[in-house]
Amino acid sequence: MDDNRDASTLAALLPKGEQALLSAIPNRKIILAIAGCLLSGLVQAAPQVYTDQATFVTALPGASSTVDFDSATADSLNTAGNTAFLFNVDDIITVAAPDDDGDGVPNVQDNCTQVNNPNQRDTDGDGYGNMRDPDFNNDGVVDAQDFLIMRQNIGSSTAPDQDLNGNGTVDAQDFLLIRLGIGQPPGPSGVANVTDLSADFNSGIVTLTWSAPPSGHVEGIEIRRRDDGNYPQDPSDGVLVMQVPVGQQTATDFFMPVGGLGEMAYYSVFTYGAGPVYSDGVQVGIYCDAGDCITVPDLRNLTDLKTTADAETLRTTLISEIWGIDTLPAQLPLSITDLDSTSTEYRPPNAVRAEKLIIDPGDIFFVANFNMRLFSPATPNGKLIIYHQGHRGVTNESKPVIERFLFEGYTVLDVSMPMQGYNWKPIYHPPFGLSHEDIAWLDRPMRFFFEQVSVALNYLTTIRGFNDIYMVGISGGGWTTVIYTAIDPRISASYPVAGSYPFYLQSQIGGSTIGDFEQTNLDFYQHASYLELYLLGAAGRRQLLVYNVFDECCFAGTYSNTFKMFLQTQLVSIGGSLDIALDDTFVGHMISDYALEIIVTDIASN
Repeated sequence: MDDNRDASTLAALLPKGEQALLSAIPNRKIILAIAGCLLSGLVQAAPQVYTDQATFVTALPGASSTVDFDSATADSLNTAGNTAFLFNVDDIITVAAPDDDGDGVPNVQDNCTQVNNPNQRDTDGDGYGNMRDPDFNNDGVVDAQDFLIMRQNIGSSTAPDQDLNGNGTVDAQDFLLIRLGIGQPPGPSGVANVTDLSADFNSGIVTLTWSAPPSGHVEGIEIRRRDDGNYPQDPSDGVLVMQVPVGQQTATDFFMPVGGLGEMAYYSVFTYGAGPVYSDGVQVGIYCDAGDCITVPDLRNLTDLKTTADAETLRTTLISEIWGIDTLPAQLPLSITDLDSTSTEYRPPNAVRAEKLIIDPGDIFFVANFNMRLFSPATPNGKLIIYHQGHRGVTNESKPVIERFLFEGYTVLDVSMPMQGYNWKPIYHPPFGLSHEDIAWLDRPMRFFFEQVSVALNYLTTIRGFNDIYMVGISGGGWTTVIYTAIDPRISASYPVAGSYPFYLQSQIGGSTIGDFEQTNLDFYQHASYLELYLLGAAGRRQLLVYNVFDECCFAGTYSNTFKMFLQTQLVSIGGSLDIALDDTFVGHMISDYALEIIVTDIASN
């Protein structure tokens, strides 16, 4: 089809960005094929250059097939709703998408269409770029409540949602941005997400509820589902549940668990504009374990950890929170002595040497120093395992674990919690009592759980020459393994057993899953979620989390499946390896023979 209309005539049919391009060449004809949907505003995400008519047509959204221009007719070019205009000359042109703010991101994909923000920073994931999103409570309008939230965080470097301009601190520039938005909705955005997505499950019916985006070029909402422990990642992933109008704010789906372990339905809700162009979506899931069902939130909102640089920054922040300094403690143990051969305390029968390491806790509350034990194997392999018993001390369940590690040639550092095991004393400094929870009243209480390990490693690495170091812990020792590995890159691989769950699981499962004060100390966890701690422990290394499915104490079930695939996906960009092992071979709270075999094999492979 030959169309000899001049460029100015065609310009009237095109979006603003293309009009400017054609106006620049008013006296020349050009080769151009345009799909009908392009005329309503959808174009390529970035400028594209096409060297022939057929490629140009098929590359544009809505084009149905390669076009033979020698035999093309008006009817053939209008198939599937496409409209084509052909100008018969040899020029090669670039068609650019409309980009009103000039940040290189087309309007239809720009989360802040009126302010230049090429990094598309959107810390709360609602589809509105921070530069125009001072709607901190997501109620659809910037108001006094949002202003109050901003005031509460002034000067903070750990409030990314209120750091509107992304300079690392909530400051006067951010106050200026919120003042400009008072009384207005956030945005505008070309990819605004729905907000406040929640899921309710009852008698086989999942009810999804959300708040529609208050502004943006949104034409509809699409819901997709996966049942394998991961959310649909994009609009081509998973199974389409339904598409609904943008004004609709609820939908239902059928999900019929039969009472087994680990039954799930994970949903992603995408908004879309013309073309369609899709938002990043928001996510929620239902997970059922033996008939007990919980809601899984959008886990992307629980971590900002995306790169190795992020990992290093967060590690330094945690060390500073624990000790008030930017590096791990540098001191050495007060003393290292051989265990008295007449002592009645446990000494592994296959250890050729048993030593006592004494650490100063640095607070008069504890009265006495911290104690650890170092056991040496008959045939050492030059590698060290830190074994943390948690609150229990040396038990009949712990002894086979220590002895197996020694049999394999590992030197074993045996560690207990403060006020437990080797560190138990009959009296502590008043006005406190004998309760483990009383540590919470001390200055920088979290350091007492980690300092003995850090100080012991200073000696074991610099004096004894250990480089290959692994950490294994059960219960409170599993929790210690998670946190300590996150802050100390000297640990090569870690194996926490029955030690922790993220807060979204603790709050729904309850009971002993909530743990002691150190597991819920918000002064600490405001800096890092458990998901971020798992990622830090695996970053550049290996972490294997072990859970006892039928644990009588803590963290039972298969609920770790709710975050396994998410963490593995996050580690692709950070680097490192993480896996989860579910032990269903026994009922109890210990490291079973089955789990021990998995750990020993995994350490050997690392």
